[in-house]
Amino acid sequence: MKIKNKNDHQSGWRAAFARVSRPVTLTALSVALFSSTAAVPAYAGQGTDRLNEVLDILQKNHINKATENELSDAAIEGMIDSLEDPYTEYFSEEDYNEFLNAVGNEYAGIGIRLGEDSRGVYVVQVIPDSPAERKGMHRGERILSVNGKPTGTMSVDDVRDALQGLKGSSVKLRVQGEEAKSTRLLEIKRDTVKLPVVESRYFGNGIGYLALTTFSEDAETAFSMKLKALQEKGLDSLILDLRDNTGGYVDTAAQIAKHFIKEGVLMHSRDVKGKDDPILITGGTKADFKVTLLVNELTASASEILAGALQDYGIAKAVGTRTFGKGVVQNIWKLDNGGYLKVTFEEYFTPDQRKVHHVGIRPDVTVEGSVPQLIKALQIAGGLNLDLTIGNDTVTLNGAEFLGTFDVIHKGGKVFVPAKVLAALVNGKTEWNAKKNSLSVSNGSNYFQGKQGSKSIAMDNGISYIELNAFKAVFRQLSWSQNSKGVRLLITKGN
Repeated sequence: MKIKNKNDHQSGWRAAFARVSRPVTLTALSVALFSSTAAVPAYAGQGTDRLNEVLDILQKNHINKATENELSDAAIEGMIDSLEDPYTEYFSEEDYNEFLNAVGNEYAGIGIRLGEDSRGVYVVQVIPDSPAERKGMHRGERILSVNGKPTGTMSVDDVRDALQGLKGSSVKLRVQGEEAKSTRLLEIKRDTVKLPVVESRYFGNGIGYLALTTFSEDAETAFSMKLKALQEKGLDSLILDLRDNTGGYVDTAAQIAKHFIKEGVLMHSRDVKGKDDPILITGGTKADFKVTLLVNELTASASEILAGALQDYGIAKAVGTRTFGKGVVQNIWKLDNGGYLKVTFEEYFTPDQRKVHHVGIRPDVTVEGSVPQLIKALQIAGGLNLDLTIGNDTVTLNGAEFLGTFDVIHKGGKVFVPAKVLAALVNGKTEWNAKKNSLSVSNGSNYFQGKQGSKSIAMDNGISYIELNAFKAVFRQLSWSQNSKGVRLLITKGN
Protein backbone atom coordinates (compact mmCIF):
# COMPACT_ATOMS: atom_id res chain seq x y z
CA MET A 1 0.00 0.00 0.00
CA LYS A 2 1.25 3.47 -0.79
CA ILE A 3 0.46 6.30 1.62
CA LYS A 4 0.21 9.68 0.00
CA ASN A 5 0.00 13.19 1.28
CA LYS A 6 -0.19 16.71 -0.05
CA ASN A 7 3.53 16.72 -0.73
CA ASP A 8 3.99 13.18 -2.04
CA HIS A 9 6.49 13.55 -4.87
CA GLN A 10 7.90 10.06 -5.23
CA SER A 11 6.63 6.63 -6.04
CA GLY A 12 6.72 3.59 -3.80
CA TRP A 13 7.15 3.09 -0.10
CA ARG A 14 9.79 5.77 0.46
CA ALA A 15 7.27 8.52 -0.27
CA ALA A 16 5.25 7.30 2.69
CA PHE A 17 8.32 6.76 4.83
CA ALA A 18 9.54 10.30 4.26
CA ARG A 19 8.53 11.49 7.72
CA VAL A 20 5.99 13.88 6.20
CA SER A 21 8.82 15.81 4.61
CA ARG A 22 8.00 18.65 2.25
CA PRO A 23 10.01 18.85 -0.99
CA VAL A 24 11.80 22.19 -1.15
CA THR A 25 14.11 23.91 -3.57
CA LEU A 26 17.41 22.07 -3.35
CA THR A 27 19.65 24.64 -1.73
CA ALA A 28 22.22 25.52 0.86
CA LEU A 29 21.65 29.07 2.05
CA SER A 30 23.76 31.49 3.95
CA VAL A 31 21.52 33.22 6.47
CA ALA A 32 22.33 36.77 5.38
CA LEU A 33 19.73 38.82 3.52
CA PHE A 34 21.49 41.56 1.59
CA SER A 35 20.23 44.92 0.38
CA SER A 36 20.71 45.22 -3.36
CA THR A 37 22.23 48.68 -3.09
CA ALA A 38 24.59 47.66 -0.31
CA ALA A 39 25.81 44.45 -1.91
CA VAL A 40 25.60 45.08 -5.64
CA PRO A 41 27.24 48.06 -7.38
CA ALA A 42 25.16 50.12 -9.81
CA TYR A 43 26.24 49.22 -13.31
CA ALA A 44 26.26 51.67 -16.22
CA GLY A 45 27.56 51.34 -19.73
CA GLN A 46 26.69 50.31 -23.26
CA GLY A 47 24.94 47.09 -22.19
CA THR A 48 22.67 48.85 -19.69
CA ASP A 49 21.94 51.67 -22.13
CA ARG A 50 20.97 49.15 -24.79
CA LEU A 51 18.59 47.35 -22.43
CA ASN A 52 16.91 50.60 -21.45
CA GLU A 53 16.61 51.62 -25.11
CA VAL A 54 14.93 48.32 -26.08
CA LEU A 55 12.62 48.53 -23.08
CA ASP A 56 11.55 52.05 -24.04
CA ILE A 57 10.90 51.17 -27.70
CA LEU A 58 8.91 48.02 -26.91
CA GLN A 59 6.84 49.72 -24.25
CA LYS A 60 5.91 52.67 -26.46
CA ASN A 61 5.47 50.92 -29.82
CA HIS A 62 4.72 47.19 -29.65
CA ILE A 63 1.09 46.38 -30.46
CA ASN A 64 0.84 43.96 -27.50
CA LYS A 65 0.96 46.99 -25.18
CA ALA A 66 3.26 45.28 -22.70
CA THR A 67 3.82 47.17 -19.47
CA GLU A 68 7.21 48.16 -18.12
CA ASN A 69 6.88 45.60 -15.32
CA GLU A 70 6.01 42.80 -17.77
CA LEU A 71 9.00 43.62 -19.95
CA SER A 72 11.39 43.95 -17.03
CA ASP A 73 10.16 40.64 -15.59
CA ALA A 74 10.86 38.99 -18.95
CA ALA A 75 14.32 40.56 -19.06
CA ILE A 76 15.08 39.27 -15.57
CA GLU A 77 13.92 35.76 -16.52
CA GLY A 78 16.07 35.89 -19.66
CA MET A 79 19.18 36.91 -17.73
CA ILE A 80 18.65 34.16 -15.16
CA ASP A 81 17.90 31.52 -17.81
CA SER A 82 21.12 32.41 -19.65
CA LEU A 83 23.12 31.31 -16.58
CA GLU A 84 21.74 27.74 -16.86
CA ASP A 85 21.70 27.58 -13.07
CA PRO A 86 18.50 26.15 -11.55
CA TYR A 87 19.37 27.59 -8.13
CA THR A 88 19.52 31.25 -9.13
CA GLU A 89 15.95 32.54 -8.97
CA TYR A 90 13.89 35.70 -8.80
CA PHE A 91 11.19 35.72 -6.11
CA SER A 92 8.18 37.92 -5.83
CA GLU A 93 7.11 38.71 -2.26
CA GLU A 94 4.67 35.78 -2.37
CA ASP A 95 7.28 33.43 -3.88
CA TYR A 96 9.78 34.44 -1.21
CA ASN A 97 7.37 33.72 1.63
CA GLU A 98 6.51 30.34 0.11
CA PHE A 99 10.22 29.56 -0.17
CA LEU A 100 10.83 30.41 3.49
CA ASN A 101 7.86 28.27 4.50
CA ALA A 102 9.25 25.36 2.50
CA VAL A 103 12.69 25.63 4.10
CA GLY A 104 10.96 25.88 7.48
CA ASN A 105 8.89 22.76 6.71
CA GLU A 106 5.57 24.61 6.79
CA TYR A 107 2.51 24.58 4.53
CA ALA A 108 -1.14 25.61 4.64
CA GLY A 109 -3.63 22.80 5.19
CA ILE A 110 -5.43 20.81 7.87
CA GLY A 111 -2.52 18.51 8.80
CA ILE A 112 -3.36 14.91 7.91
CA ARG A 113 -1.80 12.17 5.82
CA LEU A 114 -3.96 9.76 3.92
CA GLY A 115 -3.94 6.07 3.09
CA GLU A 116 -6.15 4.02 0.80
CA ASP A 117 -7.43 0.43 0.88
CA SER A 118 -10.35 -1.55 -0.54
CA ARG A 119 -12.76 0.32 1.76
CA GLY A 120 -11.64 3.78 0.70
CA VAL A 121 -9.53 6.65 2.03
CA TYR A 122 -8.56 6.94 5.69
CA VAL A 123 -6.31 8.96 8.00
CA VAL A 124 -2.83 7.53 8.48
CA GLN A 125 -1.40 10.35 10.59
CA VAL A 126 -2.61 13.53 12.24
CA ILE A 127 0.18 16.12 12.47
CA PRO A 128 0.70 17.38 16.04
CA ASP A 129 -0.73 20.84 16.80
CA SER A 130 -2.51 20.96 13.43
CA PRO A 131 -6.08 22.13 12.69
CA ALA A 132 -7.09 18.46 12.31
CA GLU A 133 -5.69 17.56 15.73
CA ARG A 134 -7.39 20.55 17.34
CA LYS A 135 -10.70 19.32 15.87
CA GLY A 136 -10.15 15.90 17.41
CA MET A 137 -9.36 13.89 14.29
CA HIS A 138 -7.33 10.75 14.86
CA ARG A 139 -5.55 7.98 13.01
CA GLY A 140 -7.76 5.34 11.40
CA GLU A 141 -10.79 7.54 10.73
CA ARG A 142 -12.28 7.21 7.24
CA ILE A 143 -13.05 10.22 5.05
CA LEU A 144 -16.61 9.69 3.78
CA SER A 145 -17.13 13.07 2.10
CA VAL A 146 -15.37 16.38 1.45
CA ASN A 147 -17.54 19.49 1.18
CA GLY A 148 -20.56 17.27 0.67
CA LYS A 149 -19.02 15.19 -2.12
CA PRO A 150 -18.86 11.45 -1.31
CA THR A 151 -15.40 9.94 -1.54
CA GLY A 152 -16.58 6.46 -2.57
CA THR A 153 -15.48 6.94 -6.18
CA MET A 154 -12.53 9.20 -5.36
CA SER A 155 -8.88 8.14 -5.26
CA VAL A 156 -6.60 9.16 -2.41
CA ASP A 157 -5.14 11.81 -4.73
CA ASP A 158 -8.61 13.20 -5.44
CA VAL A 159 -9.35 13.46 -1.72
CA ARG A 160 -5.98 15.06 -1.06
CA ASP A 161 -6.62 17.67 -3.77
CA ALA A 162 -10.10 18.38 -2.38
CA LEU A 163 -8.61 19.06 1.06
CA GLN A 164 -6.23 21.69 -0.29
CA GLY A 165 -7.05 25.38 -0.14
CA LEU A 166 -5.95 28.78 1.02
CA LYS A 167 -4.99 29.54 4.60
CA GLY A 168 -8.05 30.74 6.48
CA SER A 169 -10.54 28.91 4.25
CA SER A 170 -12.62 26.03 5.61
CA VAL A 171 -13.36 22.50 4.49
CA LYS A 172 -16.19 20.23 5.67
CA LEU A 173 -15.45 16.55 6.26
CA ARG A 174 -17.70 13.67 7.17
CA VAL A 175 -15.61 11.06 8.94
CA GLN A 176 -16.23 7.63 10.38
CA GLY A 177 -14.39 5.95 13.24
CA GLU A 178 -12.56 2.64 12.91
CA GLU A 179 -15.45 0.78 14.51
CA ALA A 180 -17.79 2.12 11.79
CA LYS A 181 -20.59 2.66 14.35
CA SER A 182 -21.17 6.36 13.79
CA THR A 183 -20.16 9.32 11.64
CA ARG A 184 -19.57 12.97 12.41
CA LEU A 185 -19.33 16.18 10.42
CA LEU A 186 -16.31 18.43 10.97
CA GLU A 187 -15.65 21.91 9.65
CA ILE A 188 -11.93 22.64 9.76
CA LYS A 189 -10.26 25.95 8.99
CA ARG A 190 -7.03 25.56 7.04
CA ASP A 191 -3.99 27.04 8.75
CA THR A 192 -0.19 26.88 8.71
CA VAL A 193 0.93 23.35 9.53
CA LYS A 194 4.40 22.96 10.99
CA LEU A 195 5.81 19.60 9.98
CA PRO A 196 8.31 17.99 12.37
CA VAL A 197 11.90 18.77 11.36
CA VAL A 198 13.37 16.03 13.60
CA GLU A 199 11.90 12.66 14.51
CA SER A 200 13.42 10.11 16.84
CA ARG A 201 13.08 6.40 17.54
CA TYR A 202 14.77 4.03 19.95
CA PHE A 203 15.58 0.49 18.82
CA GLY A 204 16.76 -0.67 22.22
CA ASN A 205 20.21 -1.99 23.18
CA GLY A 206 21.69 1.52 23.06
CA ILE A 207 20.75 2.16 19.41
CA GLY A 208 18.94 5.41 18.61
CA TYR A 209 17.56 6.94 15.42
CA LEU A 210 17.18 10.58 14.41
CA ALA A 211 15.62 11.68 11.11
CA LEU A 212 16.36 15.24 10.05
CA THR A 213 13.95 16.46 7.35
CA THR A 214 15.31 19.97 6.70
CA PHE A 215 17.98 22.38 7.94
CA SER A 216 15.55 25.06 9.07
CA GLU A 217 16.50 27.80 11.51
CA ASP A 218 14.96 25.88 14.42
CA ALA A 219 16.23 22.43 13.42
CA GLU A 220 19.29 22.45 15.71
CA THR A 221 17.20 23.18 18.80
CA ALA A 222 14.89 20.25 18.05
CA PHE A 223 17.84 18.04 17.11
CA SER A 224 19.64 18.82 20.37
CA MET A 225 16.56 17.99 22.46
CA LYS A 226 15.93 14.68 20.66
CA LEU A 227 19.59 13.68 20.85
CA LYS A 228 19.75 14.46 24.57
CA ALA A 229 16.67 12.30 25.19
CA LEU A 230 18.33 9.37 23.41
CA GLN A 231 21.57 9.88 25.33
CA GLU A 232 19.65 9.72 28.59
CA LYS A 233 18.55 6.20 27.58
CA GLY A 234 22.20 5.19 27.15
CA LEU A 235 23.14 5.90 23.54
CA ASP A 236 25.92 3.72 22.14
CA SER A 237 25.10 4.01 18.46
CA LEU A 238 23.10 6.56 16.44
CA ILE A 239 21.47 6.17 13.02
CA LEU A 240 21.21 9.64 11.48
CA ASP A 241 18.70 9.62 8.62
CA LEU A 242 19.29 12.33 5.99
CA ARG A 243 17.30 10.65 3.23
CA ASP A 244 15.04 13.05 1.31
CA ASN A 245 16.52 16.01 3.21
CA THR A 246 16.98 18.52 0.41
CA GLY A 247 18.78 21.27 2.27
CA GLY A 248 18.35 24.48 4.21
CA TYR A 249 20.69 26.84 6.04
CA VAL A 250 24.46 26.35 6.17
CA ASP A 251 24.58 27.83 9.68
CA THR A 252 22.16 25.14 10.87
CA ALA A 253 24.35 22.41 9.34
CA ALA A 254 27.33 23.90 11.20
CA GLN A 255 25.42 23.95 14.50
CA ILE A 256 24.34 20.32 14.14
CA ALA A 257 27.88 19.28 13.16
CA LYS A 258 29.03 20.54 16.58
CA HIS A 259 27.29 17.56 18.18
CA PHE A 260 29.78 15.28 16.40
CA ILE A 261 32.94 17.31 15.65
CA LYS A 262 34.86 19.20 18.31
CA GLU A 263 36.61 21.58 15.91
CA GLY A 264 37.70 21.71 12.30
CA VAL A 265 36.47 22.63 8.83
CA LEU A 266 32.82 21.98 7.99
CA MET A 267 33.34 22.79 4.32
CA HIS A 268 35.56 24.73 1.93
CA SER A 269 33.82 27.33 -0.22
CA ARG A 270 35.12 29.13 -3.31
CA ASP A 271 33.61 32.29 -4.75
CA VAL A 272 33.77 33.78 -8.24
CA LYS A 273 37.39 34.80 -7.63
CA GLY A 274 38.38 31.30 -6.52
CA LYS A 275 39.04 32.41 -2.95
CA ASP A 276 38.73 29.62 -0.38
CA ASP A 277 36.62 30.76 2.57
CA PRO A 278 36.23 27.72 4.84
CA ILE A 279 33.35 27.41 7.28
CA LEU A 280 34.85 26.43 10.63
CA ILE A 281 33.48 24.39 13.51
CA THR A 282 34.51 25.59 16.95
CA GLY A 283 33.30 24.79 20.44
CA GLY A 284 31.87 21.43 19.43
CA THR A 285 31.84 18.04 21.13
CA LYS A 286 33.34 14.86 19.74
CA ALA A 287 30.66 12.20 19.54
CA ASP A 288 31.21 9.42 22.06
CA PHE A 289 28.85 7.09 20.20
CA LYS A 290 28.98 5.28 16.88
CA VAL A 291 27.26 7.06 13.96
CA THR A 292 25.68 5.53 10.85
CA LEU A 293 24.30 7.82 8.14
CA LEU A 294 21.36 7.05 5.85
CA VAL A 295 21.50 8.86 2.50
CA ASN A 296 19.76 8.61 -0.86
CA GLU A 297 19.41 10.39 -4.19
CA LEU A 298 17.38 13.21 -2.57
CA THR A 299 19.94 13.90 0.14
CA ALA A 300 21.14 17.28 -1.07
CA SER A 301 22.96 20.51 -0.35
CA ALA A 302 23.21 21.21 3.41
CA SER A 303 22.64 17.47 3.97
CA GLU A 304 25.62 16.73 1.75
CA ILE A 305 27.70 19.30 3.66
CA LEU A 306 27.04 17.47 6.93
CA ALA A 307 27.39 13.98 5.43
CA GLY A 308 30.67 14.85 3.72
CA ALA A 309 32.15 16.27 6.92
CA LEU A 310 31.12 13.27 9.04
CA GLN A 311 32.65 10.96 6.41
CA ASP A 312 35.90 12.91 6.09
CA TYR A 313 36.46 13.01 9.85
CA GLY A 314 35.84 9.26 10.09
CA ILE A 315 32.90 9.81 12.42
CA ALA A 316 30.23 8.06 10.35
CA LYS A 317 29.68 5.44 7.69
CA ALA A 318 27.07 6.27 5.07
CA VAL A 319 24.55 3.67 3.94
CA GLY A 320 22.25 4.02 0.94
CA THR A 321 22.69 5.46 -2.54
CA ARG A 322 24.76 8.31 -3.98
CA THR A 323 23.42 11.71 -2.97
CA PHE A 324 21.98 14.39 -5.24
CA GLY A 325 25.17 16.36 -5.93
CA LYS A 326 24.20 19.96 -5.22
CA GLY A 327 27.45 21.55 -4.10
CA VAL A 328 26.74 25.27 -4.45
CA VAL A 329 25.55 27.90 -1.98
CA GLN A 330 23.12 30.79 -2.48
CA ASN A 331 22.61 34.19 -0.89
CA ILE A 332 19.43 36.23 -1.20
CA TRP A 333 19.40 39.90 -2.16
CA LYS A 334 16.36 42.06 -1.37
CA LEU A 335 15.79 44.30 -4.37
CA ASP A 336 15.08 47.99 -3.74
CA ASN A 337 12.50 48.00 -6.51
CA GLY A 338 10.62 44.93 -5.31
CA GLY A 339 11.26 41.22 -5.07
CA TYR A 340 14.24 39.09 -4.10
CA LEU A 341 17.09 37.51 -6.04
CA LYS A 342 18.58 34.19 -4.89
CA VAL A 343 22.04 33.93 -6.41
CA THR A 344 24.58 31.11 -6.49
CA PHE A 345 27.78 32.75 -5.26
CA GLU A 346 29.95 29.89 -3.98
CA GLU A 347 30.80 26.26 -4.68
CA TYR A 348 31.60 24.13 -1.67
CA PHE A 349 33.85 21.12 -1.08
CA THR A 350 34.16 18.66 1.80
CA PRO A 351 36.86 19.12 4.49
CA ASP A 352 39.13 16.82 2.43
CA GLN A 353 38.45 18.99 -0.67
CA ARG A 354 36.16 16.42 -2.31
CA LYS A 355 33.96 17.90 -5.01
CA VAL A 356 30.21 17.59 -4.39
CA HIS A 357 28.53 19.49 -7.24
CA HIS A 358 27.23 17.11 -9.92
CA VAL A 359 29.11 14.33 -8.09
CA GLY A 360 27.37 13.79 -4.78
CA ILE A 361 28.49 11.91 -1.70
CA ARG A 362 29.13 8.23 -2.32
CA PRO A 363 27.93 5.91 0.46
CA ASP A 364 30.39 3.60 2.18
CA VAL A 365 27.83 0.81 1.79
CA THR A 366 25.53 0.93 -1.23
CA VAL A 367 22.01 -0.39 -0.56
CA GLU A 368 18.92 0.07 -2.71
CA GLY A 369 15.47 0.38 -1.19
CA SER A 370 14.26 2.21 1.90
CA VAL A 371 13.60 -0.76 4.18
CA PRO A 372 16.82 -2.62 3.21
CA GLN A 373 18.73 0.62 3.86
CA LEU A 374 17.24 0.94 7.33
CA ILE A 375 17.89 -2.73 8.11
CA LYS A 376 21.52 -2.45 6.97
CA ALA A 377 22.05 0.68 9.06
CA LEU A 378 20.64 -1.10 12.11
CA GLN A 379 22.98 -4.05 11.52
CA ILE A 380 26.00 -1.74 11.27
CA ALA A 381 24.84 0.06 14.40
CA GLY A 382 24.98 -3.24 16.27
CA GLY A 383 21.52 -4.71 15.89
CA LEU A 384 22.04 -8.43 15.31
CA ASN A 385 18.55 -9.60 16.23
CA LEU A 386 15.91 -8.14 13.93
CA ASP A 387 12.14 -8.02 14.38
CA LEU A 388 10.27 -6.64 11.34
CA THR A 389 6.49 -6.35 11.09
CA ILE A 390 4.94 -5.29 7.78
CA GLY A 391 1.55 -3.71 8.46
CA ASN A 392 -1.10 -2.07 6.31
CA ASP A 393 0.37 1.40 6.64
CA THR A 394 3.35 1.03 8.95
CA VAL A 395 6.58 -0.91 9.22
CA THR A 396 7.87 -1.72 12.70
CA LEU A 397 11.53 -2.60 13.14
CA ASN A 398 12.79 -3.70 16.56
CA GLY A 399 9.89 -1.93 18.25
CA ALA A 400 10.26 1.36 16.33
CA GLU A 401 7.31 2.21 14.09
CA PHE A 402 7.59 4.07 10.79
CA LEU A 403 4.81 5.27 8.55
CA GLY A 404 4.65 3.53 5.17
CA THR A 405 4.81 -0.02 3.96
CA PHE A 406 5.50 -2.16 0.93
CA ASP A 407 3.56 -4.85 -0.87
CA VAL A 408 3.39 -8.43 0.40
CA ILE A 409 1.86 -10.99 -1.94
CA HIS A 410 -0.64 -13.54 -0.62
CA LYS A 411 -1.16 -16.29 -3.18
CA GLY A 412 -2.52 -19.80 -2.79
CA GLY A 413 -2.11 -19.74 0.97
CA LYS A 414 1.52 -18.68 0.64
CA VAL A 415 3.18 -15.39 1.53
CA PHE A 416 5.78 -13.70 -0.69
CA VAL A 417 8.04 -10.84 0.47
CA PRO A 418 10.34 -8.70 -1.74
CA ALA A 419 13.67 -10.43 -2.25
CA LYS A 420 15.70 -7.32 -1.36
CA VAL A 421 14.02 -7.09 2.03
CA LEU A 422 14.70 -10.75 2.84
CA ALA A 423 18.29 -10.42 1.63
CA ALA A 424 18.80 -7.41 3.90
CA LEU A 425 17.45 -9.30 6.91
CA VAL A 426 20.00 -12.10 6.47
CA ASN A 427 22.76 -9.63 5.58
CA GLY A 428 22.96 -11.04 2.09
CA LYS A 429 22.84 -9.96 -1.55
CA THR A 430 20.46 -10.73 -4.40
CA GLU A 431 21.55 -11.67 -7.91
CA TRP A 432 19.51 -12.30 -11.04
CA ASN A 433 20.88 -14.88 -13.51
CA ALA A 434 19.39 -14.07 -16.92
CA LYS A 435 20.65 -17.28 -18.55
CA LYS A 436 19.11 -19.53 -15.91
CA ASN A 437 16.15 -17.19 -15.40
CA SER A 438 16.72 -17.51 -11.67
CA LEU A 439 17.09 -15.38 -8.55
CA SER A 440 19.61 -16.09 -5.81
CA VAL A 441 20.26 -14.75 -2.32
CA SER A 442 23.57 -15.44 -0.60
CA ASN A 443 25.25 -14.21 2.57
CA GLY A 444 28.43 -16.30 2.44
CA SER A 445 27.01 -18.99 4.69
CA ASN A 446 23.74 -19.89 2.99
CA TYR A 447 22.56 -19.84 -0.60
CA PHE A 448 19.00 -19.69 -1.92
CA GLN A 449 18.07 -20.04 -5.59
CA GLY A 450 14.68 -20.09 -7.29
CA LYS A 451 13.58 -19.93 -10.89
CA GLN A 452 11.02 -17.50 -12.21
CA GLY A 453 7.72 -19.28 -12.58
CA SER A 454 8.50 -21.72 -9.77
CA LYS A 455 6.44 -21.97 -6.60
CA SER A 456 9.10 -20.10 -4.63
CA ILE A 457 9.40 -16.99 -6.84
CA ALA A 458 6.80 -14.40 -7.82
CA MET A 459 7.17 -11.29 -9.96
CA ASP A 460 5.06 -8.13 -9.76
CA ASN A 461 5.73 -4.82 -11.51
CA GLY A 462 9.36 -5.81 -12.06
CA ILE A 463 9.92 -6.66 -8.39
CA SER A 464 11.06 -10.14 -7.34
CA TYR A 465 9.33 -11.81 -4.38
CA ILE A 466 10.34 -14.97 -2.49
CA GLU A 467 7.95 -17.36 -0.74
CA LEU A 468 8.72 -17.27 2.97
CA ASN A 469 8.73 -21.00 3.73
CA ALA A 470 11.07 -21.70 0.81
CA PHE A 471 13.41 -18.97 2.05
CA LYS A 472 13.21 -20.20 5.64
CA ALA A 473 14.22 -23.70 4.55
CA VAL A 474 17.63 -22.26 3.57
CA PHE A 475 18.02 -19.42 6.08
CA ARG A 476 16.96 -21.16 9.26
CA GLN A 477 17.61 -18.13 11.45
CA LEU A 478 14.43 -16.66 9.94
CA SER A 479 11.05 -17.28 11.53
CA TRP A 480 7.80 -15.67 10.51
CA SER A 481 4.14 -15.42 11.46
CA GLN A 482 0.98 -13.50 10.66
CA ASN A 483 -1.26 -11.62 13.07
CA SER A 484 -3.70 -8.72 13.07
CA LYS A 485 -0.83 -6.26 12.74
CA GLY A 486 0.61 -7.88 9.60
CA VAL A 487 3.44 -10.20 8.62
CA ARG A 488 6.18 -10.54 11.24
CA LEU A 489 9.73 -11.61 10.34
CA LEU A 490 12.31 -12.48 13.02
CA ILE A 491 16.07 -12.90 12.68
CA THR A 492 17.94 -14.10 15.75
CA LYS A 493 21.69 -14.09 16.48
CA GLY A 494 22.56 -12.20 13.30
CA ASN A 495 23.80 -14.50 10.60
